[in-house]
Amino acid sequence: MDGEVSSGSLAFFRPWTTRELAQLRRIAQLGAQECTRRLGRTMWPVRTAASRHFISLRPPGERRGVVFAQPHGWHLPHEQREAILASPHHDKILTAHLNFAKGIGELCPGCGRWPISTEHGLCHACYAKRLANIAAQRAAEAEERLRRWRENSEAG
Repeated sequence: MDGEVSSGSLAFFRPWTTRELAQLRRIAQLGAQECTRRLGRTMWPVRTAASRHFISLRPPGERRGVVFAQPHGWHLPHEQREAILASPHHDKILTAHLNFAKGIGELCPGCGRWPISTEHGLCHACYAKRLANIAAQRAAEAEERLRRWRENSEAG
C-alpha cells in the first residue's frame, strides 16, 4: 500500500511517512509536478507537505511564485524579492522580514526600507553597497599608487 497510488479521496488524506518526506526533500528541486509523479500523490498533498516541512519545491533558477516562507497576504516589492532570491543569505533575509512583519526588529538605517538582516546593522542590500564602495575606494587608491609609481620611475 505504501508504494501504490490509491484512487479516490482517501489518497488525499493518506499520512506521510518519514521515508516519503525524506524522498520529497531529495527530489524537491525537480519541481512539484515531478514530485507528485514520483511519490504517487496528487498536487495539493505534495504542496501542503512541502510547506509544512519547509521544503522548497522551486527548481534551481526559478523566479516565479512567492518567496519561500513569505507570509500570506504580504507582498514584497520587486527589487526586494529579486535581491532575496539572488542572495546566498536567503534564510537570514527571510527571518529578518518575518520578524519585522511580526513587529520585531528595526528598519535599516541606510535605506529605511528593509529590515536589518546582518550583524553589521544594515540590510543585505546596503551592506553589499557598502562593501562595493569600499572595494571601489581601494581600487582607486591602488590606481593612484600605480600612477605615482609610474611617474616616479619615468622621472628617475
